[in-house]
Amino acid sequence: MPQKIKNLLVINITWFVLTFFWVYYLFFKDNITGLIEFINFSKKFSTQFSFTYPPLSFILKPFGILKLLPYYLPLVFLLFIIRYLFDKNKDWRIISFGLVALTGFITYIYPNSELLHVYPFLGLILVSMVIFFLTKKVRLIYRGELIITFVICLMIGIGFYLTLFREYERYQKPYRFQNTSLDLPRTKGILIDKTTAENLISLSKFINERTSKNDYIFSYPYYPMIYFILERRNPSKDLIYEIRLWHQYDDQIILNEIKQKKVKYIVTSYGYVFDSDISRFITKQKEVFKNESFKVFEVAILK
Repeated sequence: MPQKIKNLLVINITWFVLTFFWVYYLFFKDNITGLIEFINFSKKFSTQFSFTYPPLSFILKPFGILKLLPYYLPLVFLLFIIRYLFDKNKDWRIISFGLVALTGFITYIYPNSELLHVYPFLGLILVSMVIFFLTKKVRLIYRGELIITFVICLMIGIGFYLTLFREYERYQKPYRFQNTSLDLPRTKGILIDKTTAENLISLSKFINERTSKNDYIFSYPYYPMIYFILERRNPSKDLIYEIRLWHQYDDQIILNEIKQKKVKYIVTSYGYVFDSDISRFITKQKEVFKNESFKVFEVAILK
């Protein structure tokens, strides 16, 4: 028991020390206002989506079971974990491992029920199920091992199918088209589709000819990775502007930052005309570059 207490203290102290520094850096260093802004932003963001869950009637449709499994398998597993809590001889290692995966799944499935955000937890849940059901202390039903093995293989097969033959990250082409190297300093070795690679390389060439690494550019309304790929600085604390509730600061605050930091070029992607002050500001500027994915505007009119 003393050794278990020592282990628990070491784990919790390590967690506290590591957590304290990033929480302090992100939130507490400006008198906790950053934390309050983040909480308020999260509240507004959660109101944008109505929580939905696929109905069980999907099972009557062709391949409907494939859509239900990722959503309902974790819930079924949760019921077994809860039942196991009432057993006398509990193995807390199994319980805690399973609850970590389930907590992640339940937290990320709300509010918009989008599997993209919970896929990292599905693998962990499947591993937890293997440990849980195949341990000598826990049995599902007779020959439960075969059932669990079949379900896991089915889930893996679904993953490969979605990865290779359906859109990757909802908007991009399937992985079989990710066959072109993005030959830029920070992205060497990364494969993406040929069109996007060509567009990013031409955009990088344009920006490199007109700015230095210490200069600011502004990416709108999406594509926050543009700052990393092009090695340029973001003038704003926000990254995504397509939907009003997806950014914390008002348009006028962001526009003031653009003016104060003397941003000369604005990179737009996925369209840029919205009912917003930033969008109206961009439409007044001069278009100086264009390819299939991006447009660049030179900031000349500051009003």
